[in-house]
Amino acid sequence: FEEKLATLFDHLDADTVIVRDSGVPGADEARFEAIADYHANRVRAQSNDPGSYRPLPAASLYLTADEMAERDKAAKAHLVTPFHEPESATVLDFAVDGARDFAHERASGANIYEAVVKHVERLRRQDKKVVLASYSIGARERLSGLLADHGLTAARQADDWQHALGAAQTHIALIVLPLDHGFTTPDVALLTEQDMLGDRLVRRAKRRKSADAFLAELAALTGLLFVATSLHADKVAQTPHWARRAFTNTFALIAALIESLLVLAPQPPEWLGYELIALNLSALFVLMTPLIRSWLTTVKGLPPLRLFFGTAAWLVGAGGGAGLIVHAGGGMFLVTLSCLILIWVCVWNAWSLLIANFHR
Repeated sequence: FEEKLATLFDHLDADTVIVRDSGVPGADEARFEAIADYHANRVRAQSNDPGSYRPLPAASLYLTADEMAERDKAAKAHLVTPFHEPESATVLDFAVDGARDFAHERASGANIYEAVVKHVERLRRQDKKVVLASYSIGARERLSGLLADHGLTAARQADDWQHALGAAQTHIALIVLPLDHGFTTPDVALLTEQDMLGDRLVRRAKRRKSADAFLAELAALTGLLFVATSLHADKVAQTPHWARRAFTNTFALIAALIESLLVLAPQPPEWLGYELIALNLSALFVLMTPLIRSWLTTVKGLPPLRLFFGTAAWLVGAGGGAGLIVHAGGGMFLVTLSCLILIWVCVWNAWSLLIANFHR
């Protein structure tokens, strides 16, 4: 056992700077009241059943309120508050304010994005670097497109905070930064999706749930088509072109599943762009090229529309990856469109294959 209990102050030297939030005094008071109540309950329990429990005095376990106040006074402790106070020898104003809240526009049903564009233009006229923060790459793409539709075209995507400050010197910087609320300084103004949309946190959780459900359903669809094809494996194996169609269909869905996982994985947009280009072009040459060649040599007719749509899906996915690399905007929308077309074509092709087996 130790001879005494040590506090946080015992581990700090005289030069340590302590910064406390404005809510700390209230939290301290609530904590001291809880300690007193807990000790009083233990004392009452001892009087009802003597000898069963001997509570230690609260002062033996915790600092008292007076001791805490003395430690704060003796230490280099600073209290941070979001409110402005008159300047004095003990008050240092960093000139930081909260970001503008668009609650009035949301409550009145006004167009939020028009109000955001006007506010951003006002900040730019005040020579402030404007940074707009989103929760994810997809959310940033969506926000960029919506603001562009409302006249804000001078926007550039940034990978980190330093890059955002550099881009904000001449443009509006768009960054992925999971903050609830922004701030305004004499030089920089940061707006978050929560500041603009209000309920972004709630809808963000819902989107994550939908993304997980999409992956689960895509994996289930892949397994279902594999099982359905395996039930007629003997008939499929007898026709080389059918075997090629079944192979392409199964691995196209697996590629779509991999693409969805890449999109959900946290990584820089440029990396995601290169990965999507490599995946889509590989699938185009490994899956679609042999399938089209098999159709032309075996069936000897005009390829069906689903082959053209399948080829277009891989090209659109690669285009979305290129859009992410050059920050052209709309990259994630192209990737989403590619996945939707691909799933539709795979279901169409699987149904055609099963019907052909049924009539054979």
